[in-house]
Amino acid sequence: MKKTNILAICAGLGVIFIWSGWITLSRAGVQTALSPWDISLLRFGTATLITSVLWWRYPWRQVNWWHASIIALTTGAIYTVFSFYGMNHASAANTGVIVNGFLPVFGALVGAWWLGSKPAKLAWLAIFIILCANLLLLFQHGWQAFLSSKQWLASLLLLVASLSLASYMVAVKAFNYGIKDVLVMVPLINTIVLLPCWLLLPTEISQVAWVDIATQAIYQGVVVTLCAGILFTYCIRHLGPLTGATMMAFVPAVTAVLAWFFLAEGLTQWDVAALVVCTLGLMLYSKASAKA
Repeated sequence: MKKTNILAICAGLGVIFIWSGWITLSRAGVQTALSPWDISLLRFGTATLITSVLWWRYPWRQVNWWHASIIALTTGAIYTVFSFYGMNHASAANTGVIVNGFLPVFGALVGAWWLGSKPAKLAWLAIFIILCANLLLLFQHGWQAFLSSKQWLASLLLLVASLSLASYMVAVKAFNYGIKDVLVMVPLINTIVLLPCWLLLPTEISQVAWVDIATQAIYQGVVVTLCAGILFTYCIRHLGPLTGATMMAFVPAVTAVLAWFFLAEGLTQWDVAALVVCTLGLMLYSKASAKA
């Protein structure tokens, strides 16, 4: 195995733990007075301040702003706002399964449409298993309970977030975006988009303790946007978007453990079954991608 591939796998493993922590912390954040817009602006505003030191040496004249906007918004405002609103009505464990469980599905569909890639038969089998896991989770209390609660709305919002992130992963490969491009463009463009929205919308951020605000700003802005952004981009560039999507195989399981430990969110037997089936399906998908 090439050294770059080994490093890319290690980068993917780092993203798994960072992403699991992000879901858990974000779920805790939306349970405070912080709105999805507050958390999103804290995330990208903090990252913009830190990465502003890179602006003076960045080749601005070569920027394709259409490509940059697609890259930035699909991993930025679209992904985070839909995720945070979905987390208002879904547990951290459910969020991990829905968002990451559908990444290979949407990654395969977007990749086929955009790049012309065709997953192997084993990969389609894995996708079917993943779908079964998510359906098991979504309808564990029956159709009527699902439709009568806000779970259907949360699931829809999280599916949009998953599609957005899958589109970002394919776009990074399609546009040949590097780490420096992601570090500069993702925070900047999202801050420009989110700031006017935040100013126009009601906020109760003044009622939130400074320690909670600082925690969200540091983890969201530094650990996730910058550290995970670097690792994720490196992983995608060297292993491809489909393999990158399947590197999230253990996010649902790790998230469930973190949510149980930090948020005291209990797991039903159906939740555990969905987590196990989803993880097995994602691992099978990884095997299929490796053979392709």
